[in-house]
Amino acid sequence: SPTHRPTRIPTPAPSQAQTLVQVASSVTLEGVNPVLFNADKTGRQAAFAQSIMDSTGGLFEEIIDIVAAGRRRLDDGGAGVAISYTGIARIDGTDNGEQVSAERLEQSMDALTLAIDDGSFLTTLQAADSAFAAVTVDVTATYAAIAAATVVFVVTTPAPSPRPTSRPSPAPSPRP
Repeated sequence: SPTHRPTRIPTPAPSQAQTLVQVASSVTLEGVNPVLFNADKTGRQAAFAQSIMDSTGGLFEEIIDIVAAGRRRLDDGGAGVAISYTGIARIDGTDNGEQVSAERLEQSMDALTLAIDDGSFLTTLQAADSAFAAVTVDVTATYAAIAAATVVFVVTTPAPSPRPTSRPSPAPSPRP
């Protein structure tokens, strides 16, 4: 039967967990000067980051730790510059961080492989910054880097919201 007595004070709702997913990989480009690339954070690095984000279909919110390093392939003597990066995704409300991060890794690998295959990664990169006009992708080295991509995840729970009060909230003010 209903009563006029107040009910217990409500408890705060639990905060949603968030999984921070970090996918590390690289793309090898021919025709890039690593010193100039590493020094140009707002130009070349920003264009590279945007090309990765566009090529992976929005799977990452940001691209960090972008570093170009010259390397030599022993098989044919070709020179290429491996540009390493870490893609960051924050996924709310997950209860299985390991599964979610493995799925994000696989999705990003598939998307970047397709973008290398169809040429859209290079087209996007060249359109983003004229410094990449004569650059080509070392497809073999890039496929190997994509296959060797790694993932790290961290599950966090935000601090709880303030405890609710039993007092009513103030009435809204009348519209002027």
